Amino acid sequence: MNIEEKKKRNPISYSVWFIPGGNKYDILHSLIINIAKKYTYIEFMPHVTLLGGFLGEENDLKNKTKTLAKKIAPLTIKFNEIAILNEFFRCLFFKIKTNHIFNHARSLAVDTFLYEDHDFLPHLSLAYGSENKKIKTEIKLFVENNLKNVNNFYADTLYLVKNDEIRFQWEIIKEYKLN
Repeated sequence: MNIEEKKKRNPISYSVWFIPGGNKYDILHSLIINIAKKYTYIEFMPHVTLLGGFLGEENDLKNKTKTLAKKIAPLTIKFNEIAILNEFFRCLFFKIKTNHIFNHARSLAVDTFLYEDHDFLPHLSLAYGSENKKIKTEIKLFVENNLKNVNNFYADTLYLVKNDEIRFQWEIIKEYKLN
């Protein structure tokens, strides 16, 4: 993680996530673990962050997440291409195909939490780390060869998550069914 990235992020913070369910969770999580074991050593749950990096009192954040979940209808989150960036938490990821439903959910999240993470890029990470481009390209080919049948997931639950980006630990605080 570069110095500018560290300055921008709250390493201990909260996020609101969509997490794939069922078989798609199992496939994506297995892939993330395999990549971590071979390349990055950082394991995490597959997720799409709707809003991240905010602070607050946990009970207040639970109430806001519950309110937000009541305003969002279940949606299908579709993956676009696999992308590579020179960023620790966006090292290798699926871009998300946004649409009016996803964008509306994002707008509601920003309004509910009165917070906006300005470098927002809808994605589902497959690896964290700052590996060199050659290794990231190798991981990308590995993913393309091992993940042919997962190009979307149905999201019917919103998760409030506590982020500890120092120890690379993420804890689901509460989950709420979407309206």
